[in-house]
Amino acid sequence: MDQPLSEETVERLERLAKLRVSGVLTDAEFELQKRMLLATPAPPLPTPVSAQSGLTKRPVFWVILVSTVIIVGIGLLWLFRPGGQPVAVEENRTQPQNPQPLSSAPVPPDMRSRPEPAPANDPSSGTSADIADVNLPLEQEAVAPVRPEFSQYPATESGGNVPPDFSGPGRAFYMFRTRISDGFQGGVNFSGNDTVVEYGCGTGCRDGTLIDRETGRLTALPLGGEANPYLQWTYRRGSNLLLARWEDGPRCVFEAFVWNGSAFGVLPNWRRVAAGRCPVANA
Repeated sequence: MDQPLSEETVERLERLAKLRVSGVLTDAEFELQKRMLLATPAPPLPTPVSAQSGLTKRPVFWVILVSTVIIVGIGLLWLFRPGGQPVAVEENRTQPQNPQPLSSAPVPPDMRSRPEPAPANDPSSGTSADIADVNLPLEQEAVAPVRPEFSQYPATESGGNVPPDFSGPGRAFYMFRTRISDGFQGGVNFSGNDTVVEYGCGTGCRDGTLIDRETGRLTALPLGGEANPYLQWTYRRGSNLLLARWEDGPRCVFEAFVWNGSAFGVLPNWRRVAAGRCPVANA
């Protein structure tokens, strides 16, 4: 008498039948698998994972736990350096030690072409070596040197009344267009047919622009901005001479420039430095 089929064997036969119906197994393959299944006892089905002993899960648990402890430990070592205190974040690491104040007014690009003045200790100027005391009180004025004569640099009077041109290179002066336009209305005050317009750029800061009234072309004055504190200009109509004085610490620097119709040049061998505060320039 044949032994009854176990539930596992019946289940496997049903799976084989489904595979044959779905076309996965041919009839021959189905019969072969069926004979093999009925000829040998069916192996036990694998035990569900939920039924496995909790011991098989413990290695994974310990790996996760140890990894977490290592990560936390590394983080603590990074936060606490030798000394046991957290490292403060250096917020000003990229800030300069002595930040310089910014100018309240931008400098036109063509001011980079201003002529370089002679060094303060240039032996040819014959002035810096004469300063014995640079710690004079601020109320003491420097003695102004004998300045060049305006008549030595005459300018030819010419006509023209072209307003300032703020296009092309003149775009660099567009921010000061109101002051420059107002100064243009004042008429000729320099050279043959030019107008010098001065305006402030902050405390102790002055800048300026020359207007060529024949073409409307704008040119930056050779000095100005925070590089030349308390700058004063002296000029006259009918002369190409432009005189400047500005304070360099406890000293007053006197310089002279000559206009050639298109640019300013430094007057050779004339740069004076005197101890004390710059006196008020006279016209």
